[in-house]
Amino acid sequence: MKKTAFYSVAVLCVCVLCLASCRMVSGEKYDQAVNTNDSLLTVALQQTNEIAELSNTMNSISAKLDEINGEIALGNDDNNLIKQRMRLLEQLQKVQDNINQKQQELSELQKKYSSVLGKNKELNKTIERLQNDITNYTAKISSYENVVQQQSQKIETLSSDLTATQQNLEEKVKENEQQQEVIETQDQMLNEGYYIIASKSKLKELGLVEGGVFSKARLARGTFNVSSFTKIDIREVTEIELKSKDAKILSSAPESSYELVKGLDNMLKLVIKDPGAFWSQSKFLVIKI
Repeated sequence: MKKTAFYSVAVLCVCVLCLASCRMVSGEKYDQAVNTNDSLLTVALQQTNEIAELSNTMNSISAKLDEINGEIALGNDDNNLIKQRMRLLEQLQKVQDNINQKQQELSELQKKYSSVLGKNKELNKTIERLQNDITNYTAKISSYENVVQQQSQKIETLSSDLTATQQNLEEKVKENEQQQEVIETQDQMLNEGYYIIASKSKLKELGLVEGGVFSKARLARGTFNVSSFTKIDIREVTEIELKSKDAKILSSAPESSYELVKGLDNMLKLVIKDPGAFWSQSKFLVIKI
């Protein structure tokens, strides 16, 4: 670019020296020649400045495209979010708008200096180079946009797959939790035991025992009210204080599986030695005191 400017100015300066050294030119023609030379010099400087400004802008565009290309390459490594992809597309669009504007300015320069371009080979080469730069930059922008779009689609696909996987995992966790709750409930029900400690008259009142005054008390057949019993976990409760000096177990249980033990106060306590065997025949324990 500097070479073009220097070339144009040098040519004009030589013309000025030739005009000044020519003694055969009259004073009036000499003045006209000087004025014409001044006008040409002004136009040359103007076109040089305009093209230099346009060239500098194209250099800035090139630098911006290099910067965007670096961000795109970085995105291949760290899987930037779609928001960053959208920002890159916006930047590319801005650069394309700028290039379109410079294309218009270049076209105007070509029209403005059409008569000069045919004579000035260096200037013509500069204009052609700028036109080629515009074409190449437009192609680069299109290529970069395709890369960014592909990366965005890939990220969206990965995000969709991840969301589906997370949903599937959450469903599995929820399903496992429900299954665990069912297992725990079933396990709790299997290990539930019920007991009641009461006098013969109370047990008879509750419909739990049968027998007259002169007959032995025995468990009544049929249904009875479970709310009268105390519920326990048979895995945890192995001793029950009877708070009585006399007691009898009316429900079915192997005698070897339990023992009635007296304390220091002569009060009885039920000690279950073998919970599995003790509760194997019935989960309802009826104790008459």
